[in-house]
Amino acid sequence: MPVQSWVRGAPGVFGVSAVPFPFRADSMLGRDAQSGGHDKAARYLASEAARLGLQPAGESGSWFQTVPLGVRRLSSESRIVVPGATLRPTRDFKVFPVGHGQLRPIAGARVVFGGMVGDTARQIPAPAAAGRIVLLGVPADMTAERVYRDIVYGPTSRFGQAVAVAIASLDYLPRERRVITSLVGIANAGGPAASDQPSSILVTESAARLMLGRGLKDAVPGTLGEVIQGRLPIDERSTPTKNVVATLPGADPALRATYVALGAHSDHIGLAPIPLDHDSVRAAAITRTGLGALGGEREAARAISIDSIRRLRAQRADSVFNGADDDDSGSVALLEIANALSLSRERPRRSILFVWHGAEEAGLVGSRWFMDHPTVPRDSIAFEINLDMIGRGTNDTSGTGRRVLQLIGAGRLPRELTSC
Repeated sequence: MPVQSWVRGAPGVFGVSAVPFPFRADSMLGRDAQSGGHDKAARYLASEAARLGLQPAGESGSWFQTVPLGVRRLSSESRIVVPGATLRPTRDFKVFPVGHGQLRPIAGARVVFGGMVGDTARQIPAPAAAGRIVLLGVPADMTAERVYRDIVYGPTSRFGQAVAVAIASLDYLPRERRVITSLVGIANAGGPAASDQPSSILVTESAARLMLGRGLKDAVPGTLGEVIQGRLPIDERSTPTKNVVATLPGADPALRATYVALGAHSDHIGLAPIPLDHDSVRAAAITRTGLGALGGEREAARAISIDSIRRLRAQRADSVFNGADDDDSGSVALLEIANALSLSRERPRRSILFVWHGAEEAGLVGSRWFMDHPTVPRDSIAFEINLDMIGRGTNDTSGTGRRVLQLIGAGRLPRELTSC
């Protein structure tokens, strides 16, 4: 049976999903790790694991492992002050990423034009950046996607002694990405220590002109700008989430204390900061190679237009990232596997460890926390296989499809694989 059917809540390959599976419902609010939606998902998984006869393997005999997640957000009180103007977050600048510790103080630092992003041969040398705010321009032919993905991290490592690296790129970002000013990760237990790297500040072109005191086209690398005042305080709050951990005891008494771990992440990315046009997103997805069309449906999908959709129904906004594929499918697959093994006459020799990780979308936080703080002895885990995005279709990358298993990390499989 195609995977898509049981993701939607049909009876399923082994009959687990007798009632509509709730993971992708709008009521789950996109299963963001910080939201009640993911907490609801974790409780559902625990109840299903109990119903299937698994044993709890979390903390203190429970089904859960607490992941000390925290969210760090640039305070609304943040300001960058230049002569005659005050720059405000989101409108004029954003800080990305917001790393651990408080940001380096910007008050009293002078701006220096560092050159253009990507042109390292003409950028100022690293010593010239020490104690200053390095302002970089963006080439006119650089795409918005490259701006968002590639340029934010690199310059801060090159100018490690700078107070901050400001990149005149905020105008490039889509509106919904411009308002994201927070970072989710392991809660910082070390207090308000200063960051060990400069901040990446994305600024608008008009803000860059105010900071430099002239247009970027009129500057050469090394041109000095204004002395900056203001501050960039960080607000941090604890938003713990859960991993769900369960076991199916093995049949061999000699191997029962060892585990084959099967994992999937139960969270997704939550809500869009700005509601999107549901139909235009869908139409764009199924007409672009690799984003939703399945096999022979792709050519037919190319004929879809927003105008034709509007003739069928009115425009509708949608802000929920449902995550049926990523990773509702993997989470359900673990339940299906658990059900099949629990009903099988012949059980595996080793015990099976099922781990539904939270906060994967925050940077693999839940899985990292489990491996750093396993609820079973680490050396008792023979190997682990994680499942993600099952039944994704034929057009993601070459060589994938409904009958293809894409294995990532195959070169690192342990020798014990052949003996399990």
